[in-house]
Amino acid sequence: MAQSELQPNPQTETPPDPKPEAKAGSPRWLIWLLVLVLAIAITLLYRNFDNLATKSTTIVAATPEAGGMSVVTTTLEAANAAPTATPEPTTPPVLKAGQQVAAIATPGVRLYADAHLSAPIMDVYATGALFTVMEPSGDYNGYPVENDNRQWYRLRSADGLVGWADAAALATPTQ
Repeated sequence: MAQSELQPNPQTETPPDPKPEAKAGSPRWLIWLLVLVLAIAITLLYRNFDNLATKSTTIVAATPEAGGMSVVTTTLEAANAAPTATPEPTTPPVLKAGQQVAAIATPGVRLYADAHLSAPIMDVYATGALFTVMEPSGDYNGYPVENDNRQWYRLRSADGLVGWADAAALATPTQ
């Protein structure tokens, strides 16, 4: 064999490519483009979230009172801020046995088997349904019955069903 056959001929052989990833058909540019798009999306979402946290929010609450409703408006400066105005707590009116009351809750009033939220719901009555306040059962001494941070009254519906309802869902009907 000749000496020229053992040594590589620099004119006929091409040296290996030092950066094979840099070829025109490589997806490296696509990866960088996706990273750029993702960074822009995160930046925009962060800016929108920050703007939402600084906007003020108005909360309106209505509670029943004798002869109508009491409306309290509270404005929050930020999502986690405390209310700027401290509303006075309003208590539902004290009802008496024999008094007529109407359902004011939306979509209606739940009539429970007992004066607590874990009691079975016997029926749901539409807004405007009329009830008669009954004497409390033997388990309770007087009104309002306080359970589950709520005030409860024992009611008889127009169809004769007797059960317990949350006082916040009731109001005396207007004549």
